[in-house]
Amino acid sequence: ATLTSGTTPEHTDEKVNNTDVCFIKTADISRFGINYQTTSFINQDTHQNQKRSTVETGDILFCNTGKIGFTAMFNGILTHQGNITQNIVRIRVNENFKNKYSLFLLLYFNSKFCQEEINSLLTQTSQPYLNMGYLATLKLPKFSKKFIDKVSEKLKTIYDYDKQAIELIEQAKTYFIEKLSIQNNK
Repeated sequence: ATLTSGTTPEHTDEKVNNTDVCFIKTADISRFGINYQTTSFINQDTHQNQKRSTVETGDILFCNTGKIGFTAMFNGILTHQGNITQNIVRIRVNENFKNKYSLFLLLYFNSKFCQEEINSLLTQTSQPYLNMGYLATLKLPKFSKKFIDKVSEKLKTIYDYDKQAIELIEQAKTYFIEKLSIQNNK
């Protein structure tokens, strides 16, 4: 896996053009999920200039400041492109292992066991944070492939339901916006 932290370009709360890209902040991340109702947007030019902090479907997003340890997966529901603030670390699992291990890592990072290890690695300042180098030193327990597959399959089912729910919400929003002739649709 590779670890990369984001940047914070100027962004807007509203999607201005269809090509605008989802910009994810720590406030948008909860354990296991991203609140797409609160994400901001950046234009395509800014996104291209911030290539180091781009996210793709299947990337794990880990808050290393503020909501330290909150971890979610970018699932590309509303947009297949995204970008992250500097307070989030993108964990990109090797393509050969992405489907099998991304969901398991997501569960592990959000587990009480891992949270305790994260807390022991925090840099204590006026605002605690987890240095990206320390994040790379987290020890992963060894589990059988069968166990990892079983857990990953259950999490995949949950994510599939979540994706369906978000898509239905977006359809309902679009329907009501059209019927009520509302201009501001965030």
